[in-house]
Parts: sequence; C-alpha cells; structure tokens
Amino acid sequence: MAHEVFTGPKNGFEGAVMTIDTLFSIRVDDVKKTGFKVPFSAKHILDVRVPSGDLILVSQNDQNLLSFKTNKSN
Repeated sequence: MAHEVFTGPKNGFEGAVMTIDTLFSIRVDDVKKTGFKVPFSAKHILDVRVPSGDLILVSQNDQNLLSFKTNKSN
C-alpha cells in the first residue's frame, strides 16, 4: 500500500460541480463542461457577488487563491 508521503496527494474529486434543485434532483457536471478545477487541497470556497456577476473564490494550503467567474443560464 502506498502512502502520500512517498506518492503525493491523491485528489480524485478536483473538478466536478454538483447542482441540487428545489426537488432535490442532483446533476453532476465535470470539469470539461464547467471549467471549474481545484487541484491540491481546497480549504474554503466562497461565493462573492460583484456588479459584473458572481465570483467563486477558493483558498488552498500553500497554493494560490483561485477565482472563477460564474456563467448563469436562466
């Protein structure tokens, strides 16, 4: 069995976006469709409303702060 100390982190869920509607139906979109990919170790995710739309900010340990602009289709 390999240990992370020797092989590095195993980030198996770094790009899927799950959407749950009011009827609790779940939709999962992958990184190819959403463009949302957070490698390494995400610690906090925050939705920030700005005049030009919404931003998603993601902090990570010892990595850069990531930001994503949302595209909402109604």
